[in-house]
Amino acid sequence: MDYPVSLTEVKATYLAAVGATVTRQTLGATIRQILAENKIYPFIKNAGLEKAGHNVFVYKTDRVRNPGNEFDIEIGVQVAGPFEGKGEVICSATPEGRAAMTIHTGQYDRIGQAHTAVMTWARDQGIALTSLNWEIYGDWQEDPNLLTTEVFYLLN
Repeated sequence: MDYPVSLTEVKATYLAAVGATVTRQTLGATIRQILAENKIYPFIKNAGLEKAGHNVFVYKTDRVRNPGNEFDIEIGVQVAGPFEGKGEVICSATPEGRAAMTIHTGQYDRIGQAHTAVMTWARDQGIALTSLNWEIYGDWQEDPNLLTTEVFYLLN
């Protein structure tokens, strides 16, 4: 798949999120567990928050350059404004600033190709990326080949 990469200025969006520390080996299972426990959507409803977007995964630590080491993630849902967290659900936000981005279309198990494309593009352009990167998941599609996910890397 071809992944055109572009530079964009991104604004922070608030997230109702659950954080975790994982390794590459535990990442998938941890994400599935957080989503399966469905703590975020009931929190949003019970707190009277306005959902303002999509599901977002924020990778706070560089998992590519530190393979095998632990890294921090947040699994969240975009909401309209700040709030006071409760229990495991915290108020967080996506990074803000200049970012390189691409769009992955298709099954989620191939999203790593989009990350590789952004990192390769940045290296070829001589652009330094920070360790902060995130994925914004588009609306659900029954056909997995139509799923879209925006992949962002904050520039250094």
